[in-house]
Amino acid sequence: MPLSRKQYSLIHVAQSKFGIDDDLYRSILANLCGVTSSTELDQAVFELLLGFLNGVGSSP
Repeated sequence: MPLSRKQYSLIHVAQSKFGIDDDLYRSILANLCGVTSSTELDQAVFELLLGFLNGVGSSP
C-alpha cells in the first residue's frame, strides 16, 4: 500500500527539522531502506525511516 500525502510530508518535515541535506537523505534511503526514492517505501519501512530520522534528530 503506498504512503499517504501526510506520510510523505512527515518524512520531509523531519528531514528539514533536523537539517538533513538531500545527499544524506538519499544515502539514508539507500542504505537503511534499500530504496532510491520515498515513493518506493511501504508502511513498515516508512515507520523505520521516520523512527531513524527522529532518533538522529533527538540525539546530542
